[in-house]
Amino acid sequence: MIGFHCKIFYDNKFGNEILLDKTFKTLKELSDEIEVPYQFVADISSRKTPKKFQRYCFNPKIEITRITNNNINKLKDDATN
Repeated sequence: MIGFHCKIFYDNKFGNEILLDKTFKTLKELSDEIEVPYQFVADISSRKTPKKFQRYCFNPKIEITRITNNNINKLKDDATN
């Protein structure tokens, strides 16, 4: 495993505002960067469906993707598009 990619953004009718788009070696580094508890980051990274509060429009969307040798090329392609 290589690490985790995190993207935090608002996606609304006015456009897409990206707050963070960065790769981290560990979830702990990510939690320190965005100043939230580690358990919060771990829950988001393992959750398939969003919690109720994550569905509200004023809440930023948080996507955490585990980077492995299998999906690293897809992330590179997404970054160039």
